[in-house]
Amino acid sequence: MNPSLAYIMRDSARDFHGPLGTTLPNAMYDTFQKQPAEKSTSLRKFEEQWGKTPARMPEDRYAGLPDGDYEATIEEARLSETASTQRPVVIWTLRIEGPHGAGRVIYKSRVITENTLTYLKEDLEKCGLSLDRLSELEASLPELAGRAVTMRKVTRPTGSDIYFSWSRPKAALAPDEDLPF
Repeated sequence: MNPSLAYIMRDSARDFHGPLGTTLPNAMYDTFQKQPAEKSTSLRKFEEQWGKTPARMPEDRYAGLPDGDYEATIEEARLSETASTQRPVVIWTLRIEGPHGAGRVIYKSRVITENTLTYLKEDLEKCGLSLDRLSELEASLPELAGRAVTMRKVTRPTGSDIYFSWSRPKAALAPDEDLPF
């Protein structure tokens, strides 16, 4: 090693760590470790209000819509990106047909990650769209417009969400047709 370089390195180490072989106290940690007693006593003025203050609940984007099964029509399905991470997301615009909230428009989204591919594929198939390749998604989403879907609104302590249901066609029997059993 170049002797002048060794001298510079030794001097810069001394600037951060004191004389070689010693360390200076870390001012940041020392500040946090030595809390003055009056800090906790100044919080006492909030004690009464603290007990009455509820924890903030997540916003319910489906507020006013009771839990249960709904018939809806897909008005639009499109591919977009999340604002914060720029991840791809499918956004469905759904118009509720009934039994409650008829005419109300709600949105369902599915962010696309490696962990959500199974859920996305299931959502699409429940809407009647089956793809051989994910690269076909953007071009195929407009095909969903106008399709009827069954969905379920579920509320949990962490918030509520909409899930597509498997729609089973109701077979109508002719009045004089014999039952198979």
